[in-house]
Amino acid sequence: MRRIRFTNVICILGLLAGSALAQNGDPGAAAPAAEAAVAELGGRAPAIEVQEWLRGTGFTAFEPGKIYVIDFWATWCFPCLAGIPHLNAVHAKYADQGVVVVGLSSPDPRNTLEATRQMVQEGAKVRDAVHKMEYSVAFARGRSTWDTYARSGWDESIPHVFIVDRSGRLAWHGHPAEMDQPLAEIVAGTYDVEAAAKEARRRAELERLAQPLIQQATVALRAGDDETALRLIAEVTAMDYRIFSNMATWRYTRMVEIGRAAEALEYGTALVDQHWTEPRDADLHIIFSRRILASSAASKDLNLALRSAKRAVELSKRRTDALVTLARVHFERGETSQAIEWQEQAISEANEADVEQLVRILDAYKQAPGR
Repeated sequence: MRRIRFTNVICILGLLAGSALAQNGDPGAAAPAAEAAVAELGGRAPAIEVQEWLRGTGFTAFEPGKIYVIDFWATWCFPCLAGIPHLNAVHAKYADQGVVVVGLSSPDPRNTLEATRQMVQEGAKVRDAVHKMEYSVAFARGRSTWDTYARSGWDESIPHVFIVDRSGRLAWHGHPAEMDQPLAEIVAGTYDVEAAAKEARRRAELERLAQPLIQQATVALRAGDDETALRLIAEVTAMDYRIFSNMATWRYTRMVEIGRAAEALEYGTALVDQHWTEPRDADLHIIFSRRILASSAASKDLNLALRSAKRAVELSKRRTDALVTLARVHFERGETSQAIEWQEQAISEANEADVEQLVRILDAYKQAPGR
């Protein structure tokens, strides 16, 4: 859910995948054979084929009674490396509850066994930090596992996580930033795999129906026809404001950028107050409010950003990333005292791996001019 601006056909079609923190996999991967195995939600999860285990205890089959979190990643994928602390936190939280976290690196021209082994040993350098993987890490034998799991409906962008439940079924897949709630339910035994599989089929059908509209919108954008592009994307988002949340966010920000602020406010208000109202929508509010902050438009609506950020805190039950977002919105509004207050609350709720970075942000707020 996060590729916001689409200025070419690759970008706009990429919005369907849902993950802006993701990067595209190897475009040169071989096409699957017609009779090849398929990874389907609710079905038996195919085994992963490993050339070498680089960290942790290896396995050749999913053991009944255990839950497996399989993270597809690569050494060249910055969002993958930035997400290592999150996977470390998942490993620390659930290891004693039978959850096995595996980072699965697959060979491609830019991702070799040697590079992966070195990164596992030395850690991944991300800005001014070094993230070491505390969970199991494996290097895949060829591309067969990647290809098999790609036939689950995964668009082959990474990072991407697959969760295998205690019965060996493929229970969930998506961006790791969105896995915490389904993983908690899978661990608790309350997750409805059949309902998830039904929803996945519905999503795939909607994406199929949306594709020609998106292609037409791309053509319109290239021709400078914002009116047609906005109308077509409105048709797409009306199919499902959650599935096409990225499209909805783009439509809002585009209207702001071209001076249609009143229409944008009406549309954005409907997103915040009518369409994204369930706990599962907390991520959508975080993305939406951050996108407003990131806009270069002089008329960006910090009031709407604040409402959306507050809704994220409410729906997520005070999740750390929601608290951090709310603090940032207050800071951008010039409300430094409130920013400090919310950032301190975020630090109190944060995983140990994230505290240092959050403290640096807090210090920046405290040192802001005019405080």
